[in-house]
Amino acid sequence: MRSFTLFFAVCLSAQAQCTLRTLVGSPASAAGDGGAAVDAQFFRIDGMDLGADGALYVGDTGNGRIRLINPDGIVSTIAGGGTSPPSHGGPATEAVIIPVGVRLGPDGAVYFVDRGPVVPVIRRITTEGTIQTVPNTGDALGFSFDQEGNLWFSGGNGSIRRIDTAGEVTLLTSSEAGTRLPVDGALPLSETHFRYPSDLQHSANGNLYVQDGAGIYEIDTQSNVRLVLGRGSGPVQNLVEGVPATGVALSSFRYVVDETGRIVFMANRSLWEVRDEPSIHVPGPRAPWQ
Repeated sequence: MRSFTLFFAVCLSAQAQCTLRTLVGSPASAAGDGGAAVDAQFFRIDGMDLGADGALYVGDTGNGRIRLINPDGIVSTIAGGGTSPPSHGGPATEAVIIPVGVRLGPDGAVYFVDRGPVVPVIRRITTEGTIQTVPNTGDALGFSFDQEGNLWFSGGNGSIRRIDTAGEVTLLTSSEAGTRLPVDGALPLSETHFRYPSDLQHSANGNLYVQDGAGIYEIDTQSNVRLVLGRGSGPVQNLVEGVPATGVALSSFRYVVDETGRIVFMANRSLWEVRDEPSIHVPGPRAPWQ
């Protein structure tokens, strides 16, 4: 059984010297609600988001729960752990869910992709503790909110759609079958068709970043798509300081995008960043969490 321990890094200097302390630990079952997070048990975490009040929302995927760690370090379950399929408007803690990609929405609700149904959907946990299904999000893989509060989500068929604040759904990628991705230069989003766009993240400048297999693509505010990381032909994850970001061959990796659009990714047990050149470097002079 796979265990998970979450560490929190505290930066001590501009040279990114940091200390680590455990926030949550211990593998397997979902024990520990009502107690300190360091004594709680989690299994296969997938997705976390930090609230404005310092509370941490955690997708405890292996245990079928979404859990809250409050600013005092106390853990509780806010969704999942129940025995019934989700009922729209029903109590979130009575539902059976498989949450991935947990994120806070602009309305204060907790959003996630529920992989429990035959067809995955996006659900939300309201501030009142009820669970709701976001309409028209069947076959969802990943999602992100832009600065205007619109919900962008990717589908298993390689598409990207946007749901505006009025609930209108727009297909943004090509409706034609077959993968079409930019190789050199940019390609209009309306002509693009992804393979398996599993993760979406917006930066503060409005650009959207899409992880598709072993690459990350940037969609700018003019709806142009370009490759910014990965898809190289060299040895897999043979990462070297200063090599072109699009020349790197990646297999398994995780990434985040900061407010400026800087990509920080973890691969081969090391932390790297993509700078404006664009090439990859060890993060510095400041760490990505500064």
